[in-house]
Amino acid sequence: MKFDRRSYFRVFGALSVALLVGNQSHAQPATYPTVTDDRLEHSDAGDWLMYRRTYDGSGFSPLKQIRPSNIRDLTLAWSMSTDLLGAHETTAIVNRGRMFITTPQNNIIALDAKTGTQLWRYARKYPDGLFQLHPTNRGVALYGDYV
Repeated sequence: MKFDRRSYFRVFGALSVALLVGNQSHAQPATYPTVTDDRLEHSDAGDWLMYRRTYDGSGFSPLKQIRPSNIRDLTLAWSMSTDLLGAHETTAIVNRGRMFITTPQNNIIALDAKTGTQLWRYARKYPDGLFQLHPTNRGVALYGDYV
């Protein structure tokens, strides 16, 4: 099967960011890198700052490490368990090596994208008496120094 570059990255764009962020030339900074309007409009190749990566929703990754010629050589870099049951339907968001995912039951998990090490977890309690038929959370937004 032959893939053109654009269709390939539409399918595997977010995965490539997740697996290859550690291969970027910049080290993870000690302080959280601020997300500005300019960074949202012109993000670095290794960042995935919003759903589908860009305002036009292309879902295209400009990274060049994954190509049709080396896809069979890819291996799993890391995996993790959220320890929660239910549908996990998040888009991983990556800001200079920090990955953010959401889970059912209102959790946000920050990870080191290179190693999969959990940096922190925030769990918001639901109000008493709330019943959710399908407690899905599909992601976070980044702006300034806020998640």
